[in-house]
Amino acid sequence: STFEQAASLTPGTPVDGELKPATTDLYRFEGAEGDSFFIDLSNLFSGVLEDFRVIDPFGNEVERSVFTSRITLPQTGTYTLLVEGTNFGTTPSAYTLNVQPVADITQALTVGETTSGSIGTSAQEAIYSFTLNERSLLFLDSLTNNNDLRVTLTGPAGSELSDFPLLYSNNRPRVVTIDAAPGDYTLTVRNRLNRTGAFDFRLWNADQASELTLGTSTSGTTEQEDIASLYRFDAAVGDQLMFDVQ
Repeated sequence: STFEQAASLTPGTPVDGELKPATTDLYRFEGAEGDSFFIDLSNLFSGVLEDFRVIDPFGNEVERSVFTSRITLPQTGTYTLLVEGTNFGTTPSAYTLNVQPVADITQALTVGETTSGSIGTSAQEAIYSFTLNERSLLFLDSLTNNNDLRVTLTGPAGSELSDFPLLYSNNRPRVVTIDAAPGDYTLTVRNRLNRTGAFDFRLWNADQASELTLGTSTSGTTEQEDIASLYRFDAAVGDQLMFDVQ
């Protein structure tokens, strides 16, 4: 078969096929530079698929995988998708193929406020941006108990946080500390299994913490059991402190 003989498919519309060993099924779809797609190849018998490949309009391979995969198109044009059967075995397998368009969520983040969002489609990412005007000590407070939801944070120095799970255990939030330089930042939430679902988190600045006076009792309540409270106090090198939490 040649690429011109590939079956046309519409992104977002599933197509059914049957893959035979040692054969290749060809499909083609249109896309624009920067478009993102989630390639979902499902229901195949184990051992039938060798891999699938995506070829750009100029014949260059842009993706090769044996799993579901997200791709971003490098240029506008017609792309060819090859579903390739293994040379072993004799039994064909039915399959379902869906090249799903992916539209990421982009919005501004307010440091100190709870951020709530949702991954609404497979392979979608929620992308948040914010700017720090001065060096800051940040605290990321996970308000979601889902190990599959992961956070990355990039800024002027590059990667500040990579694949951090939005997770807490024993009803205690998991908090990570970030020493952040001034500049523009991007925080991205994704589901590592390409599933959908809601999430909550809060990114604090240490300057937003409630001030403690050493030697003076402080009373307070948390908004809910899985949210951390943030306090700050001044101390000198060598000071010995005892924390009494009741």
